[in-house]
Amino acid sequence: MGEYSKKLHIRKSVSVQDINLYTATSDIVSGQYIQLRDGSTLLYAALGNTTDSLASSLRIRKGGTVYGVLKKSYYPTGSTTYNTKDAMKSRKEYTLSLPAYTKKISVHCSYTDKTNYYNVSDVSSVHIVMYCTQEYRHTENHFYLYKGTDSSGTLLYNLDEMNIFNVTISWSPAINNS
Repeated sequence: MGEYSKKLHIRKSVSVQDINLYTATSDIVSGQYIQLRDGSTLLYAALGNTTDSLASSLRIRKGGTVYGVLKKSYYPTGSTTYNTKDAMKSRKEYTLSLPAYTKKISVHCSYTDKTNYYNVSDVSSVHIVMYCTQEYRHTENHFYLYKGTDSSGTLLYNLDEMNIFNVTISWSPAINNS
């Protein structure tokens, strides 16, 4: 498994584009691939949207759909942190666009020190709502995470707590495969 030592070279006009080849279909994040052969070795090249930033100029029609052959298969990796202190004076709402091929996210809360995992393969973004309420002698912090671009989506996570806390949303190969 992994990236093959040789690359597929595509010449278009005077430029040459290198396409990474892989030895297992599990290395292809998009789930779409073409099969090639180098001697007796089966190899795979990733397919994606023709508008993908990693799409080469090589196009393949598969099952009636035109794909761009990707220069490499990649897993998105990243994280962002939200602090409920930011919503002390007014309600805050954010929409977080998820990178292509993100299947799962992790949500870690600093107060509970717990991490939860959520399937987001059917959406391209999540929506965050944070606000504070004043109760008798204390302030309560509220954090809500929804699938989609607004609070009408499926509720994934919520926490209502008196203490200020951070929530970190992350995505990576390990999270996608968990």
